[in-house]
Amino acid sequence: TSTVTDGAFGGLDAADVACTQLAAQAGLPPGPYVAWLSTRGGADARDRLGTGSGWVRTDGKPFARSRADLLGGRILYPLRLDERGRAVVDADNLAAVFTGTAPDGTATFGDCQGWTLGSCGSDCVFPADSGSPGGGTVRWTAALTGSSCARVQHLYCLGIGTNAPPPALPAPGPGQAKLWLSTVPYLPGE
Repeated sequence: TSTVTDGAFGGLDAADVACTQLAAQAGLPPGPYVAWLSTRGGADARDRLGTGSGWVRTDGKPFARSRADLLGGRILYPLRLDERGRAVVDADNLAAVFTGTAPDGTATFGDCQGWTLGSCGSDCVFPADSGSPGGGTVRWTAALTGSSCARVQHLYCLGIGTNAPPPALPAPGPGQAKLWLSTVPYLPGE
């Protein structure tokens, strides 16, 4: 989302309403939209996706081709853009997103007491678990554990009314730069 909130945004229903309203204001297709959030009270983000599958970012680049890919950590392009297609960053070029959700879509411990607690002082036992919009496989949903519920963060919003796969990735053409991960470990200085 382009907006930020502390951990006391009123729970899952309030977050879903905010997602739907932001989508409408940005001229995105009608929802429904849900926030990628879980609560320890039994609401896993993966169970809130309805028939949704095949998600694309607001610039049209594929994020996750299917529900299995989303929950299996097969993220294609980082979810860095808000509902208007702008990069979400703060003064340090970083951003955090409330999730309370593990990479498999299940609830973690940090849900700011059901997303109703913004601050509880220095001895707070209700942390927030958050993702990073620039993160891939795991970090997009589970980058920070135990952060403060008072810290303002963004929300992820996913459309749940369609199940069409996103566009295929283009095949590399001649002359395009290739990249890969080495199979041999490397230690600096060797």
